[in-house]
Amino acid sequence: DDDDDDDDDDGDLLGHFYLDIFPRKGKYSHQCVYPLRPSYQSPHNNKNNNNNNNNAPQRVLPACVNIGNLTPSRDGAPSLLLFREV
Repeated sequence: DDDDDDDDDDGDLLGHFYLDIFPRKGKYSHQCVYPLRPSYQSPHNNKNNNNNNNNAPQRVLPACVNIGNLTPSRDGAPSLLLFREV
């Protein structure tokens, strides 16, 4: 018996999440999360479909990026997370 009314249970896309965990020269050395776009209602339907004349507002999904540097693999051994990276 599931009386929960959560919107995320229906399989709809909730947003976009980008992950950048590979160390490289010139990259930040700390972990951070940056918002790229907030979620909001657009004033009109932005889909470029000539058969759809629906001008109803459309939800624009949020997006963010998680930037970090995990320990790289060395000497052919797989990269394993250190305790401080978990």
